[in-house]
Amino acid sequence: MEEYSKVSIQKKDTNFIIFNIESSTIKESTCIEYRSPVFTFKDHPKEECYLSFVSVLSKVKIPSQKVAGMTLHFINKQGSQEETCTYQVVSSVLNRPEFGTHAFQSHRFCINELKHWKFFSINELSKIVNKSGIVQLCFDVTRFADEETGSIESSFITQDDDKMLKLYSFAQNDEYTDVVLKIGDEEFKAHKNILAARSAVFDAMFKSKMMEEQTGVIKVEYFKSEVIKEMLYYIYTNNVEDLPKISHDLFEAAHFYNLMDLETLCINHMISNVNVDNVTMLLELAEKYNLQDVQFHVTKFIKNNEALVMKNSEYLSYLLSRLSVKNIAKCLTLADKYKLKDFKTPLKEFVRDNIKQVIKDSTYRYLYTTNMSLILEIDEFIADHYEK
Repeated sequence: MEEYSKVSIQKKDTNFIIFNIESSTIKESTCIEYRSPVFTFKDHPKEECYLSFVSVLSKVKIPSQKVAGMTLHFINKQGSQEETCTYQVVSSVLNRPEFGTHAFQSHRFCINELKHWKFFSINELSKIVNKSGIVQLCFDVTRFADEETGSIESSFITQDDDKMLKLYSFAQNDEYTDVVLKIGDEEFKAHKNILAARSAVFDAMFKSKMMEEQTGVIKVEYFKSEVIKEMLYYIYTNNVEDLPKISHDLFEAAHFYNLMDLETLCINHMISNVNVDNVTMLLELAEKYNLQDVQFHVTKFIKNNEALVMKNSEYLSYLLSRLSVKNIAKCLTLADKYKLKDFKTPLKEFVRDNIKQVIKDSTYRYLYTTNMSLILEIDEFIADHYEK
């Protein structure tokens, strides 16, 4: 990768970085890297970082689309005893507030790179070249310790201004609208140009010869009406009204329509509100969309609240649905520890039916050292089965 040095940096409580990117390099290459100078955080001067920005070819949703992403690099390796913390990167275009903001957050623990591959569309960036042929992108990098993460969601830059709300009122009052999102018997009026400006999926839909473009009606089949209503409110105002009730469904809609900022907002809310009742849903969501931050926080919550979580029938069903040779020993240990007889029975059946593979696993063999009574119970269960 080539490096590009026309980057300035301003020190304050957070680090404000400006990339001056020549538009020609974005259009002509999909692998040009722009790297910031090394910077530190005010209260953590030994934590040296730099930010890199690169254009790549998207392989999802719209295969031919070029997208631009960023990576926050840590020069000094994080030790296992150092505090875990969260980093927030908010990006925008210099002196172009109408372009909006993009936000990304990630939890760091013993890793040296935090990546986000879909910050901007290259097609979007080509529209904001200044007279000198330069695109000026701003990145505001903030560090949060674990005890500060409750304030992260409110630190996002939003565009709560009268113009944005006015645009939303136009849609609500069916003024100048030219497209309808139809969910069952419910309809939501909107404006193609606004939907296309916020979502690459809508943009591609309207540029194609798809039925939606020809009829002006988009039939939504996968999401409830309250989710689409909330999504449209966000598209027009950059805010959400009812996030706690529908963060899971709203995330899936945001992912489907490529609304990256809304995805991040939903993820942050879910991370901040993990509880016994939603751990299973969040684990399934993290698996489906490879949400490593969500996976990390949910796993941490389960570890710290193990006794309560093991009383949750949904979570036990989740464990049973994912039984494997690699995790059977852990599940058996938990079932034995919390005296979960009904949960233990299918685990013993799994061992019985897969005994040749299970006995080869080192974690299962370790039970012979740590919990011989459990091993004897399983052996007796298997013997009883074959005696019948």
